[in-house]
Amino acid sequence: MRHEEISITNLGQYTLGAHYCSRNFKQGGVSIFILNNILFDVTDLEQFNKEKDFEICALKIQIMSTYLIVLRVYRFPSGNFPYFLTKLETVLNILYKKSANIILCGDFKANFSNITLRAPLLSSLLQLFCLESTVDFPTRNTHTSHTIIDNIFLDKKRFNIKVYPLINGISDHDAQLAVLLNLTCPLKPPPIYSRVIDDHSVKKFVELLSYESWEAVFSNDNINDIFNFFFRYLS
Repeated sequence: MRHEEISITNLGQYTLGAHYCSRNFKQGGVSIFILNNILFDVTDLEQFNKEKDFEICALKIQIMSTYLIVLRVYRFPSGNFPYFLTKLETVLNILYKKSANIILCGDFKANFSNITLRAPLLSSLLQLFCLESTVDFPTRNTHTSHTIIDNIFLDKKRFNIKVYPLINGISDHDAQLAVLLNLTCPLKPPPIYSRVIDDHSVKKFVELLSYESWEAVFSNDNINDIFNFFFRYLS
């Protein structure tokens, strides 16, 4: 999605927390959507983004006196892997000083199900920040291959976590559902809306009614049209 498209995307009870959109290519981009009643702040990482090679966004969640930093990354299959590692290390060095409670997730285009060069290099880097792989099931399944190229990294000594595959048929990648069993997130109370009814509002309502011609009601024999007119007016 382009920036102007993702900014108006409606996912019901979820709010767009952080994102990065590709400007020159159709694919790519990252985003984090968060429940409407969870407190968060966006962590600005725009300066580190480079299309195809390193795409990242992040937000910070406050849980009581603890801050949890969630990062979402993406790399194109043809992206520069050494560049990806260098920029990822730079970002982690900055964020790790602010909070060690980091959760890194994304499509790394490094297969953790086979002993290949890229996966061990990435794992070695992340271990410097106490971040360990948690996904041990294939995340992309085809007729010819079953690979773990999507992953979630965190400090297993800090978090009691269960990770499950979430097969939804939307993408060629299966989602990963991570449950943090030892964290309880305080939620913002949902807003309560009420209509103010007092002498002023009643008089205002009567005044507005007097301005209506009601022609759409009196000249119409269709009860559904009449009802729709009243509904639109009263709402």
